[in-house]
Amino acid sequence: MNDNGTVVCGVTQQFKKFLATLGINGSRGFYCLRRGFETIGGDSRDQVAVDHIMGHAPASGDMGAVYRQRIDDERLKAVAQHVRDWLFPKAKGKAPSAKSRTRTSRRESK
Repeated sequence: MNDNGTVVCGVTQQFKKFLATLGINGSRGFYCLRRGFETIGGDSRDQVAVDHIMGHAPASGDMGAVYRQRIDDERLKAVAQHVRDWLFPKAKGKAPSAKSRTRTSRRESK
């Protein structure tokens, strides 16, 4: 906790330093990174694996979670690869800008 009574997260602080070294500033932060991962990861169609990576607790009444003992590493890797492929497309030529990826993602989600 800082002098103002605000909870300070070490991961958030390190992420801000990382963004600063890249010359990225503005309203982007660790929350934005998590929100983006959740959104694009959800497109992998394995929400259980996405929730596990994100550290989300199962919803109350989720009986599948009650009986689930593990999530296969291959499922977790597939979600991470899906997000990686979205971030770094292998198409020929120049990679799309962040804005065009966001617009594409919004269009596809409708």
